[in-house]
Amino acid sequence: MQQVPYACHGYAGYFCTSTIDRYYTPNLTLEEGLDIMRKCIHEINTRFLMNTPKFTVKIIDKDGVRVHEL
Repeated sequence: MQQVPYACHGYAGYFCTSTIDRYYTPNLTLEEGLDIMRKCIHEINTRFLMNTPKFTVKIIDKDGVRVHEL
């Protein structure tokens, strides 16, 4: 195990990792984090071979887990 500030998995993980590398800073607000996720989705839709119109984000914080549609 390794502690990391963010991670991406799967085929599109390569596209998302480079996007997060560019925009990630410690102490992001929730809205800034969701904006980075939107940029990742834009990269996936631009570069990935499959049509992926809907994404579900699970937000985990001190209040628990909640689902957010992007």
